[in-house]
Amino acid sequence: MKFNVQTQGTVLARRQKVYKIEADSREEAEREARTRFEKEFTVAEGTSVSAKGSQITICNYIAMAALIIADVLALIGFRSESFMNNQVIRPDLQSVLYGAGIYLVLLFKMKGLTNTFKDWVDIVLALLMSILFGSFLQLLVAKMPFAGFFSRVKLDIRIFVLALAVIAWLGSGILSLICLAAIGSLIFYSITHLGPVMLNVKGILYMAASLIGIAAYVYALPAFRQGIMELKAIFSRK
Repeated sequence: MKFNVQTQGTVLARRQKVYKIEADSREEAEREARTRFEKEFTVAEGTSVSAKGSQITICNYIAMAALIIADVLALIGFRSESFMNNQVIRPDLQSVLYGAGIYLVLLFKMKGLTNTFKDWVDIVLALLMSILFGSFLQLLVAKMPFAGFFSRVKLDIRIFVLALAVIAWLGSGILSLICLAAIGSLIFYSITHLGPVMLNVKGILYMAASLIGIAAYVYALPAFRQGIMELKAIFSRK
């Protein structure tokens, strides 16, 4: 089983860190996290390191199940008589490859290059997320914001989104947030303006499964738990 374990202790200043640990029980994972924390930081004498583990295996399985549903629906496609001359909107190979690039860039940002693929679960999730991101990009192409501008400069909007993801990876702080917000806004714009395509049983199930899959996936990321801990620490000081 896999666990995210939150650790905190008094070093020169109080530090908190989340470790992703594979263990047979929560207690074993928490012991291993304390050991790693004490090796990584010099803990002040007379203080103890607290550890609180939460199992993430179930979250990964929920993410996989929801993403499979979303990907199957995306590959079946969404037909509309109002857009694209009655063509079926589904992710093509080019969109999936761009989606894989965007996913990997964001994954490197959250996990780092050395902690990306540790087991088969990471590989399966990467494939499923790449297809999902490819379907988002295909919806973006189907209802492309600022179509006139992109056609004049002869720029594929998928390359533009990939460039935003790379900037988010290389940048820090507010720049990363701006780039991620821009990507999310473009995709949200496309989905909301494809009402005749998405506002049916298949479309609603696709959007629900996508949200559940992404939420479960993000919840299992140590970077997400680390961010929550840091936000709590900021607000607790006020």
